[in-house]
Amino acid sequence: MLQATDPIGDIITAFYTFLYFLQLNIFPILLLILVWVILLILSSLITRLVRRRAKKLGVPPNAVNGIILAIRIIFIWIAVIAFTAFLPPHIQVWVISIVGDATVIIGLAIGIAISLAIRNFIAGLYVMVTDPFNVGDYVRIGSNEGIVLEISLNYTKLRQMDGTTALIPNDNVMSSSVTNFRFEQKRLLETDKKQEPEEDTSIPNRIWKVLSKAVDTSKLIQYAFELQFPIAPGLNHYEEKLPPVMKRWTRKFGFKPDYVLSSTSNFAFTYTFTIFVEDPKLLLNSRFDFLEDITRAVY
Repeated sequence: MLQATDPIGDIITAFYTFLYFLQLNIFPILLLILVWVILLILSSLITRLVRRRAKKLGVPPNAVNGIILAIRIIFIWIAVIAFTAFLPPHIQVWVISIVGDATVIIGLAIGIAISLAIRNFIAGLYVMVTDPFNVGDYVRIGSNEGIVLEISLNYTKLRQMDGTTALIPNDNVMSSSVTNFRFEQKRLLETDKKQEPEEDTSIPNRIWKVLSKAVDTSKLIQYAFELQFPIAPGLNHYEEKLPPVMKRWTRKFGFKPDYVLSSTSNFAFTYTFTIFVEDPKLLLNSRFDFLEDITRAVY
């Protein structure tokens, strides 16, 4: 036969059992709560300190978020360890085995993240010491090209031609090919001294002639690119069409662009065009317009 149950009596019994459990374990529970509160306060303070220091060092937000996530994982792991210490012995063995496996995984992930951060930090110091470029220079780093907006210990920030901003880890900067389009006056001066002006038609000498009236060539950006044209119209056709384009863009750039026939083949002429600007933003915004003007003129 089924025995009648008393729900209210069961609830009262469970409540008294819970109070008895609290009476026996009140000190460990309070201690556990205190440990959790201390961990929460420390996590908040360290997070604020990391955000503040990262802002001064110019660390990008995505890198800061990764560091803060790692800090929070560490504190959650410590909180779980503290909670395990107050569990019954037979449950502790089971929880510790799980926490131990998780510890290996978390430790490995944190170790990899720290090693990557240290390598990137060392690369940032290398970039700052070797000084391959400065803020405001127009550079090409690997496949990225644009104006240098910021150089931090972790990232180099570029404004690209399409208006987007590229954050390049300094580790990639150190391992990539870097081209700085800042004009090198000293190199051209030395080249000019070694050769006879009457017979020298090389690109460095022609560039120097173009910039002979510049007051401070150290501020100039020198950007060169190649274009191929069909050989069919003949060389005279291009020599007739290109000079007016260079003249039109002299006022826009502030300096007359230069061009030279750099190579020929059975099917095409290859011309090297060189643009000179003081403001790299002008190059960023006008290069494609200049290219379009050349194409329309010769075809």
